[in-house]
Amino acid sequence: MVTARRIIEKIITEKGIETEAIQKGIFAEALKRLTAMINKAKDSSVTIPGKIEFIKEYYAPLLQAREYDYQIRLLDINVLIDLSSKYDSLEKFLTEFALDPPSRNFGTKTVPLIDESEDKPLTVTTIHSAKGLEWYSVIIPHALDGLIPSVRALNNIEELEEERRLFYVACSRAKQDLLITMPSYVASYNAFLSYPSRFLVEISRDKFNYQ
Repeated sequence: MVTARRIIEKIITEKGIETEAIQKGIFAEALKRLTAMINKAKDSSVTIPGKIEFIKEYYAPLLQAREYDYQIRLLDINVLIDLSSKYDSLEKFLTEFALDPPSRNFGTKTVPLIDESEDKPLTVTTIHSAKGLEWYSVIIPHALDGLIPSVRALNNIEELEEERRLFYVACSRAKQDLLITMPSYVASYNAFLSYPSRFLVEISRDKFNYQ
């Protein structure tokens, strides 16, 4: 998201991407595809859902190449398309969505059809997919420093603040009970994580119960 913001700021500053400026270089072909997508999406005759469809078409192969859960992330984009269909103004849509998705009922469409006499289902979701939804109880697992926030964000203040915002989103999904858990450690081939998330350490001890 931080990288995307920098690209957008560059485009706004220079009033677009000059074709001549991307004829050479190792990223020339990728930038040409990005430019073609932007030019199609900025057409004022295209609806907001249509603009996002262009973005999804461009973004899908990138997600598939880089993210193991790309199918779930593509579903997130489908949610965005559905939400945007309720707006005629792009500015209004972006303004409201930046705070929180406007439709809090959309998530019910993903609830499976079950016998109402059965126990209520447990919803397993990513933080991105949970945005705009609420549950009475929320469990956030693996709250170790290096996972929350990601180790990839620790050396960049902007990315770290983005991770903090996502953690806030996760915590604020709970109406009544919020349970944050962590294992004693997580070990991988290049890391050993055992400290609680720095976001938890920053919270005053009188604000939560520790077990």
